[in-house]
Amino acid sequence: MIYKTKYLYSDINGKIKIVTNKITGKSSVAVGGLHQSGQLLINLWKQVIKRLPRAFQPAKTLLLGGGGGSLFPLIKKFYPQLTITAVEKDPVMWSLAQELYPQFAQSTKAVITDAQNYVKESQEKFDLILVDLYVGKDIPEFVYTPDFILACRKLLTKEGFLIISFPVYEGRDLLLDNSWRSQKEFGLSPTIVETNTTHFAIYSK
Repeated sequence: MIYKTKYLYSDINGKIKIVTNKITGKSSVAVGGLHQSGQLLINLWKQVIKRLPRAFQPAKTLLLGGGGGSLFPLIKKFYPQLTITAVEKDPVMWSLAQELYPQFAQSTKAVITDAQNYVKESQEKFDLILVDLYVGKDIPEFVYTPDFILACRKLLTKEGFLIISFPVYEGRDLLLDNSWRSQKEFGLSPTIVETNTTHFAIYSK
């Protein structure tokens, strides 16, 4: 067998499955059957980041939801010069990111805390904010609210962008539809990038 599988347990995310290809050394991380790190996730985010203006060159990035760390090399590939601050609530997931992507994790400022509280309290400004907040296969309901989105947008620099990942599957359709309607009431009109499993919303300052 070319794949090696191991499991970790987290009080926050529950059972975490890590599958590593013994030949390539690449790993994928899944929780509740949903990939939270690995090539599938990278491919989805790559589609979205390509939608940003070519002239856009962020210096500081905030990643809410560090997950298994696979977004680190992707972001650095597009923007080699930037610095990354990763906010991850689950210390087990952050330890996993350090194990799988040590060269990127070492240069990342890690904040082990709740993303909602961090956004409310932070005074720092960022050129690019990526929101990929999952607990198991779901994202917290506060992510859908205009209050949270506006709080994130306040942390953007003048020319900055905010990208939020929303899962698309049965049971979340109504919540997402309601979110789009309430966002319009607050004057939020993101650019939507749709995939089979995820809708990405891109907001400017």
